[in-house]
Amino acid sequence: MDQKLIKIGSSTGVTIAPETLKKLGMQAGDIIETDDSNEVFSVKAKQKKTSEKIDPQVLAWADDFIAKNRELLDRLKDK
Repeated sequence: MDQKLIKIGSSTGVTIAPETLKKLGMQAGDIIETDDSNEVFSVKAKQKKTSEKIDPQVLAWADDFIAKNRELLDRLKDK
């Protein structure tokens, strides 16, 4: 199946149909490795690690930081 390259911000991407993702055993967030050959689309999917958990204290700190700095963070996102 042919796919069209699309502009995503300053990058370029390609959409992959859900049935193709399922067939490849891939999902959003998986890492795609390309090799150095001249093949247009030669990839190996690597499943993201789900065993790594974020320390609840770090999450609490991040939530507190965001709450305290919401106005500044909102201004920065528009830069």
